[in-house]
Order: sequence, then structure tokens, then C-alpha cells
Amino acid sequence: MECCEVLSPQEARLQEEMQGRGAKYEKGRERVFRIMKGFQMQRPKIDVERAKYFTESMQQTEGQHLTLRWAKALKHIAENMTVYIDDHQLLVGRSGHQGRYGILYPELDGDFLDLAMEQLSQRVQSPFDITPEDAQVVINEIAPYWKGKTFHEALANALPEETLRYTYDPKDVLISRFIVNETASFRSSIQWVHDYEKVLKKGFKGIRKEADRSWTVPALTRIEDFNQAFGTRFSDEECDTIGGLILQELGRMPRRGEAVQIGGLELKVTRADRRRIETLRVTSPRDLEVRPADGG
Repeated sequence: MECCEVLSPQEARLQEEMQGRGAKYEKGRERVFRIMKGFQMQRPKIDVERAKYFTESMQQTEGQHLTLRWAKALKHIAENMTVYIDDHQLLVGRSGHQGRYGILYPELDGDFLDLAMEQLSQRVQSPFDITPEDAQVVINEIAPYWKGKTFHEALANALPEETLRYTYDPKDVLISRFIVNETASFRSSIQWVHDYEKVLKKGFKGIRKEADRSWTVPALTRIEDFNQAFGTRFSDEECDTIGGLILQELGRMPRRGEAVQIGGLELKVTRADRRRIETLRVTSPRDLEVRPADGG
């Protein structure tokens, strides 16, 4: 029995697409999917125009009020960067070149852009391509100006000592501790914004304990297998799957996010459509030793 995999909605969609079941997501979103398929599976390339023109303007406006400098920098970018218009766009224009791209924000983390240029194409996770010419622009024209001027450096200098050591390595603030991450200068689709209220109330140990008491279970799991894994004694006389048990308990099709309490467990619907329940989140108020079902 599968009881340990947790998929985000995006991961679930991609998995279903790989299984040939992704057409249902496209209905009513045909234009968006045409755009997405235009760059899907492409390796992203760095577009340096935004960083180049932003840096040029900031160099020319040293000593002026910061608000005015930003306004002039945005004007300089708008007047000089290449304009791309793609098919299927309703609002035309984009901040990078055609295809899949990444742009640079030297005001945030330009202090290590020169180092990053050497690593981008070799990274195992999230590699980017950049032309040799553009790499030289970053290394020789952009990065040197921003040394000592970035938000990243100012933040590290402003953090109290106790907070700093949980955020960065105090000896080298380019090294993140990945314990408490500030997300303003580390930007990525994989970067999570932490729920600090939850952290403060429960602590990291409490959150870990909560995670250890939760499992993702397919709704089609047989009740017999579920009982064996969780030590429950649910009856399979009227329904033979755990999803069917929820339908029986509610007397109707549940909505995603809806939960029921059965046998001391919370069963929460995490994925469902109008016709069926797909996955559940099982949470126990106490520690459980979940045993794999026979043959699963």
C-alpha cells in the first residue's frame, strides 16, 4: 500500500500528463496550454538585458534619491530592452527573450553573480544556459558594480547575530543554512515561504512530529489493506475501499479539503473531482507504527 507520497497540485498534473490523462486540465485553458507547450522541456537561457540596463542607469545616478534612481532605471530599461511579442498573448511583451528564460536582479544578489555564471550550466538542479558573450557582460560589467551594494549583503549585515547564524553561515553569508530562509533574495519556484506563525507556535520539532503522524493514501486502497497498515477495524461489508468509507460516512461526494473523523483518525480529501475521490490525507493524534499491507 502506498502511504508516503505527497504530491503538489502541479506535480499531480504533470504525473497525470505523463500517464496520458492530462487532457482534462486543458479544457477552458487551451490558450494557456498552447503557450506553455511552446517552451515545455526547453532548458532555460539567461537574458541579461534587464540587469545590464538597470546597472547602467544606477551607475549614472549615483548620489540621487533612491526613489528617483529606481524610476530612471525602469525608464532606461523600457527604452532600451528588446520587445518580444509571442503568439497567443493577450497582454503583449515579456521581460526576457522568446522561449524559456531567466532574468537577473543584481540589486538583490549581484554580489555573487560572477560566481554563479561559472556554475549555472553545470548545476544538476535547475541548470541555465548563457552565451559566452552575456556571461562576460555579467562578470565584467554588472557584478563588479554591485559588490557591497546589494540587498542580500545589507540584510546579512542588519540581522541580529542569533538570527544570522540560523539564516547564513556568519563566516560566509553566501552560504545559506536552509533552516530559516529569507525569500526576498533567494527566488525560485522551488523556494517555499515559511509559515512563521506555525513555527513559533509549534516549533520545528512539533511540525516534524505532525508530519510523522500524517500519510497520503490512495482512495482506492482496500479497507482490508488499510486496516492492516493502520491497525484499524473498519468494516468492509458495505464498501471495500477507504474512499468508499468516506462516501458512506458523509452520504455524498466530499469536496477537496473536507475531512471526517473515523476510528480516531482524520481522513481529509486532498484530491477529488466531481465523480471520484483520488487521494486522502490520514492524520493520527498519536504516534502510529504504520505497517505495509501484504503485497503493497
